Amino acid sequence: MKPSHSGPLIPLTIANIVGILLGQHFHFDEVLTFSLLGTFTGAYFIFLKIYKPTSNLLLWMIALLILSTIGVYRVQKTSSDDLNFGSKTELESYRIFNITSSPTHHKGHQQFNAIATQIQEGTHWQTIKEKTIITTSLSTPLQYGDDLLAYYKPSRITNLNNPDEFDFAGFSALEGIYHQTYLDGSDVSLLKNESEFTLQTIANRLRLFLQSELQKHITNKQDFAIINAMVFGDKSLLDHEVKSNYASTGAMHILAVSGLHVGVLFLIIQFLTNRLPKSTKWRLITLLLTLGVLWAFALLTGLSSSVVRSALMFSIFQIGKTWQRQYHPLNALAFAALIMLLIDPNQLFSIGFQLSFIAVGGIVLIYPKLNALWVPPKYLNYFWQIICVSIAAQLVTTPISLYYFHQFPTYFLLTNLIIIPLSFIIVSLGVAFMTLCWIPFIGALIGKVLDYSAFILNSTIEIIGSWQFASITPINLTLPELILIYLTLIFTYYFTTTSRKLMIYFSVSCLILLIGLFAYDQIQRSETEEFVVYNTPKHSTISISEGNKFYVVTNDDNIPHQTQPHLQSFGHNPKQQNKLRIQQVDFANNKVLFWNDCTVAITNNIKELPTSHYDIIVVSNQALKTQTALSELHYDHLIFDGSNPKWYCEKWSEILTTKKTWFVSKQGAFIHPINSSL
Repeated sequence: MKPSHSGPLIPLTIANIVGILLGQHFHFDEVLTFSLLGTFTGAYFIFLKIYKPTSNLLLWMIALLILSTIGVYRVQKTSSDDLNFGSKTELESYRIFNITSSPTHHKGHQQFNAIATQIQEGTHWQTIKEKTIITTSLSTPLQYGDDLLAYYKPSRITNLNNPDEFDFAGFSALEGIYHQTYLDGSDVSLLKNESEFTLQTIANRLRLFLQSELQKHITNKQDFAIINAMVFGDKSLLDHEVKSNYASTGAMHILAVSGLHVGVLFLIIQFLTNRLPKSTKWRLITLLLTLGVLWAFALLTGLSSSVVRSALMFSIFQIGKTWQRQYHPLNALAFAALIMLLIDPNQLFSIGFQLSFIAVGGIVLIYPKLNALWVPPKYLNYFWQIICVSIAAQLVTTPISLYYFHQFPTYFLLTNLIIIPLSFIIVSLGVAFMTLCWIPFIGALIGKVLDYSAFILNSTIEIIGSWQFASITPINLTLPELILIYLTLIFTYYFTTTSRKLMIYFSVSCLILLIGLFAYDQIQRSETEEFVVYNTPKHSTISISEGNKFYVVTNDDNIPHQTQPHLQSFGHNPKQQNKLRIQQVDFANNKVLFWNDCTVAITNNIKELPTSHYDIIVVSNQALKTQTALSELHYDHLIFDGSNPKWYCEKWSEILTTKKTWFVSKQGAFIHPINSSL
């Protein structure tokens, strides 16, 4: 296959992605991989000398092998370096660590990523590289780049092991972080503020200054949180309700600094430089100015995937314009992805990276076709373009959004028609504020207009979010279903561009298989009957499910968030939970549930539990004091739920060693089919 002239980097990027996926899921010997890489590279230059045309098929095949091998090597080398960083993780000692992310604040605590660089062993200090997530109650405001000293031993990041939960351990591992710790404020000593004046520390200092200046003019905390997220990329101040409203209305994308922000900045630079002379000298000055401003903004806002992608694409466009070369959006998109993946192959598994590139790819391919369907009057052209862009982006991002977030915003078109102009205004004003905030009157004026704009935006989202059927949830996709949806879209797209009947046959085949998987999945879910004791720290949470009908018992005022992914995956509806035929009887501090010939006791004082046979006994709040309390009870399973502290579970795990005992804090959620023999 010979790459097209308009997109020669696309197959190379795909090859690199294939290599990353292979390296992530299979183990390859490092020496062998490196040897193959050297062999392929040598072969490429040998054949290049023999076959001079670079479009030769053999050369392209070798180039694809090189990029694939690089993908395998880089992802495995990165994971190996992060996991085996030569630290003394098991040693509890004094460590000097450096803050590598902007601290987030929540309920009197600060949380940040850090790298421990030195550890005390006896009377000597050893150099290490130990990445850790640190939470501390230290009241002194901390910043990126600060050096601190503390005595601690980090613990391995683990998941709670509840069904369908977010894989936080895996997510952290993608960033090379495998450990976490909590430090009391009194145990932490600040050694040095902003230890090194790097570009990153300067950018963080500038961001903090601009945020503090902006906060002087924004009276409402919620409005400031929105502007802070949209302009500076800092979402730490957004509360759960605001995030939920924006997600359910399809407006979550504007809360992340993205291509919109870089595009606004690029248009401003173009407007300011359009009147400059067109000589080679001034074109180079314009190029340097554009690249400098774009990448300074990317650094200022934290170098998120979408910003880096946009900055790379606009940089390529400006470079091409300077030397009067043709610009191919898909080729530029592939180039941006390839550069980012060569630097950090684990970005491929980032949700932000995936959504960003899929959305732009969809817009580039589908928007022109949608826009060509109708030529509106001039006064409707702007709105028609927004509709076409929204449909194109939503069409390609909906499958992956459903896979990760399980909801579809039904009013996304209306939302985008309103919020895109508003967000353009807010981002433009944000850029203006960054530039002019030092002028008292102008800074205050921009701040007030920003405040009013954010209020309108928040109010609009709140109103739309309150409408009935604002979002359809839960919608659950498996990985095979996700792949089939994208194959259907790809084959359909190629049919519209090539009119080849084979493409539509492939598309229909994928669609039929997809419908079959959906039907099978729904049948399986409707027949599922489970009893679950969740791992919800400090709380006891139990669910009984029959299809999409649930019975939930918890000692929390609300159902703990750790259970939501599992409950939603089966279509949990609180209004239906009492439809199950379950009888609950209270005995002093105990609850006994009867259903399907099964008996479950949830006990807060096991001595008060009536003598009987129980299929399951759930021990809550340290209900078991002595082992003799169990001697008169007959049970098949004894479960210690999340309300029991870890030391208590450790104690009883040493005493009760039978297979009948389960500790959710150690082993994760206890899941048992109801219709099997308990």
